[in-house]
Amino acid sequence: MKFRTSCYSLSGASAVLCIFAIWASMNLDAPYYLAFDWLPKVGLRISFRVDSFSLFFVTLICGIGSLVFFFCAGYLPGDKSRSRTLSILLLFTLSMLGLVLSDNVLLLFIFWEFTTITSFFLVGAKCEKKEAREAALQALLVTVAGGMALLVAILLLFMAAGTLELSSLEANRQLIQDSPLYPVILILIAAGAFTKSAQFPFHFWLPGAMTAPSPVSAFLHSATMVKAGIYLLARFHPILGETVLWHDLLIGIGAATMIVGASLALARTDIKALLAYTTVSALGMLTFLLGLGTTLAMKAALVFLLVHACYKAALFMVAGSIEKLAGTRDLDRLHSLGKMSPALWCAAALPALSMCGLPPMLGFIGKELIYEAKLIAPTIDELFLLIGFTANALTVTAALLAAVKPFIPRTMDSPPKRKLTLPLLAPPIILGIVSLACGLFPTWVGDNLLEPSFQALKGEPSQIKLKLWHGVNPVFILSVLTLVTGALIYWIHSYFARMVSVVERWSSPFAPERLYAQLVKRFVQFASLQTRLAQNGSLNFYLTVTLCFASLLLAAAFFSLPEKAVDLSLLIHLKTSLIILGAAAAAVLSIRAQSMLEAVLLLGVVGLGVTLFFVFYGAPDLALTQFLVELLLLVLIASIWSRLPAFRPDTPKREKRRDLFAACILGVFLSYFVLQAVFLNEHNAISEFYAQNAATEAFGRNVVNVILVDFRALDTMGEITVLAIAMMGIMSLLKTRKTKR
Repeated sequence: MKFRTSCYSLSGASAVLCIFAIWASMNLDAPYYLAFDWLPKVGLRISFRVDSFSLFFVTLICGIGSLVFFFCAGYLPGDKSRSRTLSILLLFTLSMLGLVLSDNVLLLFIFWEFTTITSFFLVGAKCEKKEAREAALQALLVTVAGGMALLVAILLLFMAAGTLELSSLEANRQLIQDSPLYPVILILIAAGAFTKSAQFPFHFWLPGAMTAPSPVSAFLHSATMVKAGIYLLARFHPILGETVLWHDLLIGIGAATMIVGASLALARTDIKALLAYTTVSALGMLTFLLGLGTTLAMKAALVFLLVHACYKAALFMVAGSIEKLAGTRDLDRLHSLGKMSPALWCAAALPALSMCGLPPMLGFIGKELIYEAKLIAPTIDELFLLIGFTANALTVTAALLAAVKPFIPRTMDSPPKRKLTLPLLAPPIILGIVSLACGLFPTWVGDNLLEPSFQALKGEPSQIKLKLWHGVNPVFILSVLTLVTGALIYWIHSYFARMVSVVERWSSPFAPERLYAQLVKRFVQFASLQTRLAQNGSLNFYLTVTLCFASLLLAAAFFSLPEKAVDLSLLIHLKTSLIILGAAAAAVLSIRAQSMLEAVLLLGVVGLGVTLFFVFYGAPDLALTQFLVELLLLVLIASIWSRLPAFRPDTPKREKRRDLFAACILGVFLSYFVLQAVFLNEHNAISEFYAQNAATEAFGRNVVNVILVDFRALDTMGEITVLAIAMMGIMSLLKTRKTKR
């Protein structure tokens, strides 16, 4: 009961936000900006922009989200992870709202990655299933790769324009497009959008993500998250668009995605997989329209965004209801659902009519606008028109498969009628009614919702006049031919599906998903090899590699020094020479020690030599500290002597010589650079700074203590933290050993 109450509360809150967004879009005359200082020294701000275009996406997010939360009340009660899924859905909704309302591109990227992370958890909601975990990881890797490309593009944008505010970037459009970085920026931003919106060749992650629960698929993978890439391209159209590279890249990828997604859909028998591939095709259509970039194409893209969100979210929820009703989503096994639940057939029929593009649904108006935009585009040849026509016809076939085949009877038996709960039926019916109402009253939709959005996006006044009937013209004829062709393919669907399956098998070695799997496999193999080489479990090996690498860095710096000011004659005296020789001899003898006590005592002699250096050079406090540390080490080792393993000085001589060589080389270079720093600092600027500011800034007269506690406070705190963590680790190990005994 509490879970259902939470679902209803979130649904109501989302509905209120949706209504407010529609009202604000109708009454907002100019963009509203809200900014806070983030890192003022580098000019970064947390900035938001509320305009009609962002409010259009807020309407989609909150409107679809309201119905999805309501749908969860009927779909998720039997799920063990229902509370977690609902919580992450809420986080995802907030992330999407932040993404579409951000004016700072870096802030947009942060919300972009939040949607990726929340999507990962939602796709893997059924984490006990291997396929869910693999699908979640696949979606994460693909979209994160695109996110990294987007991050690099953002940094290059800052280099080219000196700002990260979208509003300022639009004002610097010409500066960015004239920059030599423009092609790289465009390709990287497109890569981020293509991975997020499942464009070819990154389309394969979206059908795999259908392992997620149906509410997740209805919300993320049809109406919101996959539209984030489209939103990004639309937002950057005024900044990067209307160039040859933009036009060719988006049109080419969009056309390929359209035909690939629509073709692969017909070879699928799982309803959600079928719908997922048609979603891929629809996203390709949107990318294609943004690539065209004409005024009519941009208007058609806005209309189709609304059309697709309504019918696809509804059909995904229908697929979830079918699974609840029949226990399967396999089209080959489903039949007679119309008799079992007439209300569910009604819930499927309305959005399917919009998906087919039949009047008086809004989908009919959207399809006609798309055809009109393609016909009058000056740079589109017949090939792209044919691709679009084929994709639309195959989409009609997919709609018939999803909304007709499972519901018509194929046997003589008459199954009993069953009732589904209201939360499983109402949301898709509402979305179907919305599509119908928008088709019957297109003028209101165009004037109050789409026209303000278009003006906010393009920054220029324009009108979107939507009409249900334009008479018999080439666009209408193409629409009729699309319906007829789609219906014919539906009747011969089995033959067409076999043909697509044959092509899939033939091209499987080159399929993007296979290449992805091979890439991941090779990467894991490389990681295993690297781990065996670099993480072989030998502390001695780790220290040697670290010392050698540090020696190489110091050697490179040594040969690049402009001058060498070290004069050893000023430092070498009889007492220092004796200390150096004694410490060096003790260090060498510690390597040849035959017992643990002998090795520890010899290392203590080395520490005593360092203590004497501090004494002779005027640092008695450091000398006392060093002496106490050495003494404490001896006491500690003596107290735990019985618990230490037997000392086995059986290290091969070759390794001993290697370790001695590495240590000597590092010691020589490190000593030299310390002396170099001392001699080059002729005026003791660093020492004078600490001496002058210790009392006035840190209120302490012991300069060494002030340096450790105040000037290097974070460094000291980090060292204390490391020691505390090490102590807790040692304590837990000792407790574990005691428990085993």
